[in-house]
Amino acid sequence: MKYLAAHPILPAEKQGTDRIVRLRVVALLLFVLYVGVILLPPDLTLMMVVENGPVEMLSAVGLLGAAFWLFCRTGRNTSGQPITAGFLVLLLGLRELDFHARFTTMGVFKTKYYLSPLVPAGEKTIVSLLMVATLFIALRFVVANTGRFILALRQRQPAALALLAAFGYGLLGKGLDSLATPLERPIAWFSADPKLVLRTLEEFTELGVPLCILLALWYTSSPAGIDEQEKDS
Repeated sequence: MKYLAAHPILPAEKQGTDRIVRLRVVALLLFVLYVGVILLPPDLTLMMVVENGPVEMLSAVGLLGAAFWLFCRTGRNTSGQPITAGFLVLLLGLRELDFHARFTTMGVFKTKYYLSPLVPAGEKTIVSLLMVATLFIALRFVVANTGRFILALRQRQPAALALLAAFGYGLLGKGLDSLATPLERPIAWFSADPKLVLRTLEEFTELGVPLCILLALWYTSSPAGIDEQEKDS
């Protein structure tokens, strides 16, 4: 309530329209960037979306920035939730940078890593323990917050909608990666390089994840969002 004088409450319909508009702005921004990059000469497009290229680095910087933002909020929220959320987002950022590959024989997110005789037993043990611990922390965080998240979605709270959009972009990006081969044939009807089209689309789809997470953090850092959190607590 302490913000009412400076920040009058907007009608519910206006608030709902504003939150959808901002998500549409993110989607439009991603679309415009995708079109702009895909229209470049193929070698320049590839340079933009190559592994550890500018687009992937932008996604990683966005995730690391979101993690830092969450860590900075621990003083205002002593429940430990911002630290856990920041830790999980930080892991996403490090994963985007393939940080684990600097210390492991091969990618740790494939079954082959745990079955291959080329991976030393000691390395396998340490990585397995770290993966189990991370999975436990993530599951505990999800279980503790699922009810609140569903309620926030029912109330159409903007931060919850932005997080839902982030999940959607993440799933879509993984889906494009998994379905790349069957999608190449229809894309070949209008493109001479369907692999590059799919690679570019995947990278810009994944860029939507940090953008929506940052949007959710911006919502919850606004006066209305702070009031909502204080009311819930």
